Amino acid sequence: MFDFIDHKEKLHALYGFFFCSLQDEKLCPYVCHLLYLLTRRESVKPFRVRRLVDLQAKMGMQPHLQALLSLYKLFCPELVSITLPAKMKTYFKNSESLWKAAINTIRRRNQGTSPTSQQLILGTGHPQSRKRKWNTQLILPACSTDTNNPARSKEINHVDILSHSESFPVEQLHTFSQLLQNIHRLEFPSQMGSVLRNSLLLHYINCVKDESIYLRLYYWMGQTLQEECTWYKLDNQQYEEEFKDFLDIVYKTECFLQAGFSSCEEFLYKSLPLWDGFCCRSQILRLVSWIPLSSFSEMKPHLCEPLAQLFFTSSLYFKCSVLESLKELLQNWLNWHVMQLDIESDPKISPLNTTLSGLLNSVAELIHFVGWISTVALRLENNATFLMYFILDFYETVCDVYLKYNLPLLVMPPPGVFYPALLSMDSVSLNQLCYIMYRY
Repeated sequence: MFDFIDHKEKLHALYGFFFCSLQDEKLCPYVCHLLYLLTRRESVKPFRVRRLVDLQAKMGMQPHLQALLSLYKLFCPELVSITLPAKMKTYFKNSESLWKAAINTIRRRNQGTSPTSQQLILGTGHPQSRKRKWNTQLILPACSTDTNNPARSKEINHVDILSHSESFPVEQLHTFSQLLQNIHRLEFPSQMGSVLRNSLLLHYINCVKDESIYLRLYYWMGQTLQEECTWYKLDNQQYEEEFKDFLDIVYKTECFLQAGFSSCEEFLYKSLPLWDGFCCRSQILRLVSWIPLSSFSEMKPHLCEPLAQLFFTSSLYFKCSVLESLKELLQNWLNWHVMQLDIESDPKISPLNTTLSGLLNSVAELIHFVGWISTVALRLENNATFLMYFILDFYETVCDVYLKYNLPLLVMPPPGVFYPALLSMDSVSLNQLCYIMYRY
């Protein structure tokens, strides 16, 4: 995107400001890339060289720091005395290919070029990705523990089922009674993707808290979500329907387990800033509703800010869908609290490191965030009755925080929601507001 910026001299005037941002470890690679493009001979100063050397001693031999130091040494070799690698394949990750492809696509579309040339620009033509070359469809594997040894499988069929000392293969697991009888000697499948379609194995995961199973599922699901995401990688756009089906399966699994996957949470945090709000809309918003409870200050920059940008600039129906998703998120957090109380009463199970005050702070911040976006949305949509219904429906769930779940938190709708509902000529909105007040 650097080449699309006009008046770079004004941007160069902020060189010192950008340089101060190097202390942030997350921003450091991107700031180094920008400084690498902005650096001139007069930009190289002794104090900046010392700062880069200190950062390299603290963070290790990072390629982005080596790139900036190499450029400094090229301009002023007398100031940089440390030895740097002569050659490196890549100093910076190619993070702007998505922007370039999107800009080129818009240009070609406005100029009316053929779909073939557009496909080549997007990189969706040949050559295909290596993964797609060998696996053209996103298919979850069938449950299987060891299919490479026919003799062993035959032996399992006739002997191992009757033996309580041997492991029980998942191929032979068909009923819930079999699961109960063999739960302590069940041999889990080698391909974790098959678990998502097997309700008996999901019951097993719920009953037997085996960290190794969760870890295998975490790595497999995180890699699959990143590789198959249709807007995270442009060459996956033709497989959107397959990706939708996969997200539906993941969502149904989370509903079955009554818990969200941390790999899905990380995927949402990485992909939401790139999401256009249209692709896989219902699937993404349903996954949002199962984000595990955590500190809201950690969630805000990754979830709330990109979601708010889409919320304010999208249609009325998208706004209502987001509000419904956030209501379900609040409901799932409250249900998690009830289950957590049961877990803490069991001395054999170690509780999660989330205190009651942490739960209340996260819930209060979520309610405050929904109140803010609801107030702005009502102004943008001229107090639409359809939107008001979803907002007040959210605050009916807020009532449950105090009345149903006995948590010491009582929150009323903000003035930007309360007074438009109170003074509304629509009887449905007024009835919802009166019901909330009556419950309190």
